[in-house]
Amino acid sequence: MLLSYQNFKGEFYINFIKRAWLATKAKKGRTALLILVTSAILIFVLAGLTIKNAADSAVESAKSEADATVTLSVNREAMMKAFNPDSDSSSDDSSDDGSATTSVDLATAESIAEKDGVASYLFTTTTTATAGDDISAISTSSLTSSDDSDSSSDDSSDSDQPSGRGGMEMTSGDFTITGVNSTDYVSDFTSGTSEITDGVGITSDTADNSAVISSDLADANDLSVGDTFTVTTTVDDTETSYALTVVGIYENSSTATTA
Repeated sequence: MLLSYQNFKGEFYINFIKRAWLATKAKKGRTALLILVTSAILIFVLAGLTIKNAADSAVESAKSEADATVTLSVNREAMMKAFNPDSDSSSDDSSDDGSATTSVDLATAESIAEKDGVASYLFTTTTTATAGDDISAISTSSLTSSDDSDSSSDDSSDSDQPSGRGGMEMTSGDFTITGVNSTDYVSDFTSGTSEITDGVGITSDTADNSAVISSDLADANDLSVGDTFTVTTTVDDTETSYALTVVGIYENSSTATTA
């Protein structure tokens, strides 16, 4: 009997499916085993894909939510090596060379701060000062002064530099003064160790020569918000006095002494 190509093709597929179904019914044990194995493989593959997707989502979420803190500062070890390349040189020479250090350039720090990935930034610089009029040092107090990054008038806190000692030799004094552009990002305040209890903190809009002082220092010297006191810095044997105005008073729960 002769069949057209289309009829032959149709009967071939029908016959193939029928024979496969009959074989499946005839060997139920093997069929059940194949179904179980195939199902197990599919379950493991799907579980692996689910775990991978969940892990990728967790990583992306952590990257987007976690804050990274970057500190830009001068490599003083490399600087000292550059100042004193000959290890056999005299101690007097190394002392003279190492007395002047260079801080991070403010323009460099500002260019980094303006990048899209930077959510906030903090410029800091530290100096020492001796007590002047209307203030006396106590062993458990510290002093934080404002630091206007766009101004160069406040040499005592080296406002031309975001960190370091401004490239000048300074003597130790009664106070350690930390110049900042904002107290909102100072670690003691962000961690809750310190809290403003009177007045306000320092921001980029705060006037130069403004200070936030500890409650211990304020109580010992009978200072309140709006009062003014004087401190003196000594840089390269040159004394300069600055009148600082108290804009805020903070309470520090830490037992550490910083001045």
